[in-house]
Amino acid sequence: MKKIYTLTFILYSILSFGQHPDLTSQRWFVKNITINNVTTEIPNDPITFPFIDLYFYSGGSNLITSSNTVIVNDCQIGFTGHIDFNSTNRFNYNDFTPFSTTTNCGTPIIDFTNQYVTFYNDEITEEFTYIITNLIDRKTLIVTSNTGNQIEYTSKVFGDIPTYIADINWVLDELIIDNISHEIPNNSEVNSISTFFNYYESQNFSTAVCAGLFGITNFIENENQFYLYELITTLNDCGGSENQNFQNLYLGFFMDNLSNPFTYDMTFSGEYLLITDILGNTAQYRNATASVEDYSNSLFTIYPNPVKDIVTIEEKTNVSIENISVYNYLGKKIFTTKNKKINMQSLKTGMYLVKIEFENGKIELKKVVKS
Repeated sequence: MKKIYTLTFILYSILSFGQHPDLTSQRWFVKNITINNVTTEIPNDPITFPFIDLYFYSGGSNLITSSNTVIVNDCQIGFTGHIDFNSTNRFNYNDFTPFSTTTNCGTPIIDFTNQYVTFYNDEITEEFTYIITNLIDRKTLIVTSNTGNQIEYTSKVFGDIPTYIADINWVLDELIIDNISHEIPNNSEVNSISTFFNYYESQNFSTAVCAGLFGITNFIENENQFYLYELITTLNDCGGSENQNFQNLYLGFFMDNLSNPFTYDMTFSGEYLLITDILGNTAQYRNATASVEDYSNSLFTIYPNPVKDIVTIEEKTNVSIENISVYNYLGKKIFTTKNKKINMQSLKTGMYLVKIEFENGKIELKKVVKS
């Protein structure tokens, strides 16, 4: 009996690992469907129908699942099933279970998703072939039926993260909720809050206070907007009540804006990133790798900071200051002066950048808080 079990395990392992190594443990996102040589792109609706994903489970189960992400309640169409790999690029279903809840689905969603499910369901007794192409910034999967119809998938959600935002450690500088600026915790439990947009990952948004928050982004080209989907949190509470209260505000900033776009702005050549929700609340970040906050070799000092009225700038060396410019956090210049005592009394409460130009051509930036 032991020999039979061993032989069965070996045969099962051969079948389980017959697929392409890049196929499993990867979310695939539908790009288009080609039926009878007519190609239909997935409907472009970032609010109610951002994507359909396909997932081949690893570990020998040969389970496969696919559906649209749930943005609108009672609107989901997809299928589950198990497949047999007949070679490294061929498979067929040994069971296929479609499901649908279409109460609140629009016609374009129903039409496209039904076409998608039917592609597999009509060919259930036949083999499918697939090909995976590794591109520079993504993978492409093409599944072909025995009649020549095709579905093209991509390993990344549509709406690429801009390269000047991706893979940068964005450190939270200020959180403004209901026009109130909330101080960032700086203690033994929480001393830095980072946000990442990882260019090469499908679950490509992450941030954390004590709990982590993860999701999927969809950047809208040429509109300076993005959407977040499928946000999940690790549910870690902070030990300190002050930290916990801030965490609730900060994570709520993202979670309370689902199904609505976030607007983003860049300032000073990528030094700062501002993310604004639909209500006008703002999270303001600093590029942790930028030099704007490195003053160990600075040519000047600035005080007091925060400031209510007058901020004073003094040279630390014999290099003279030529010009001083003050900008708001969106990068708009407010005024330029040569006076080293700057009156900020009339400015609104918030964050400002002071740009110092020296006679030797060096330029330095300093963040100043107007209280």
